[in-house]
Amino acid sequence: MRGDVEELSSTLFELLRSHVELVFAAASQFDDWRLFRENAVDIDRDSVSALSQSTLALVRDLRAQKETDPEVTAALNIVVSWTEDKEADKRDVLALTGTLQNLWSLAAKSALAKEVASEGRKLVAKAIIATLLAATTAGALAAFGKVPGAEWIETTVAYFKSATEGTPLASPSPKSAPP
Repeated sequence: MRGDVEELSSTLFELLRSHVELVFAAASQFDDWRLFRENAVDIDRDSVSALSQSTLALVRDLRAQKETDPEVTAALNIVVSWTEDKEADKRDVLALTGTLQNLWSLAAKSALAKEVASEGRKLVAKAIIATLLAATTAGALAAFGKVPGAEWIETTVAYFKSATEGTPLASPSPKSAPP
């Protein structure tokens, strides 16, 4: 299914949400799935703290941008709040890292897209990338390196940093992008 959530009708969105919940409920009955969930993110407390602090900085930066939907920052705050407890459930850490991975993935895909529905959307994606770059600390990058499947974020950050050196990310020229 192609499209953003805001482009889905409420009925279609609820059907999609219901399907995801049913898949999760079905998978949860298997011991292998439970073991995966419990062991999926086994990183130290300092790494979780680094991810949480980086996400809170991201929330502050996003709030400062008038174009940001308040629901985005509210959702990020909720996911961070789940990891603030010293004994945070590993699933909560997985939710935080997964949320950040999704945000990076969507922003990078939109910023790098050859064809975009509108040039405005591409500029918004580039502004989000700039905000993500500013908020992603070295500690958060190191933490992503410990999360199975999230290692790509470090490479993505390095790419966008090198691609934007000396060029404002919101309006790069096509000639400044690396081959």
